[in-house]
Amino acid sequence: HAEGLARSFLADRGSIDPSLVKQALALAAIQGDSALFNEYRRRFETTNVPTDREPLLNALGSFRDPALRSRALSYALTGPLRPQELFWVVGAVSSVPRQQDEAWAWWQNNYDVLTAKMPPEYAMYVTFWAGGCSEERLKNAEAFFADPKNDRPGTKAQLSRVAEAVRTCRAL
Repeated sequence: HAEGLARSFLADRGSIDPSLVKQALALAAIQGDSALFNEYRRRFETTNVPTDREPLLNALGSFRDPALRSRALSYALTGPLRPQELFWVVGAVSSVPRQQDEAWAWWQNNYDVLTAKMPPEYAMYVTFWAGGCSEERLKNAEAFFADPKNDRPGTKAQLSRVAEAVRTCRAL
């Protein structure tokens, strides 16, 4: 059903309820192929409708094929994204628990490049990708942000919140 809705949206963006667009595109991407990935990317780059940008970027991060997921993360790093959009692709990737370590590693590996593209006050939110239920990922993040070059304003407080959430998840 979601694949049908996504096809309808791609044929005529007004053909489905706007509240279904983001989920339909993302669900269709789960088993999607390179052709669908390329179509989503093309639509993102050519849309004149600001509200279509987030669903399309979210969908790019929703592909489960590792090669397409890698392409999506690369695109998030090098594509024509606005600062507030830098979180959307990797947010979709990390929504799958078994992909959370991959998303966190991507942030670590690209931290300097990504934070240079965003307003300074956004950098503290990178700590969010160390969340989940992994004590190991949290310890890794604590070490990463202990490095003075990665300690941006607000990072310590935000990381403290993430740590509390991870420990609560572990306790549950």
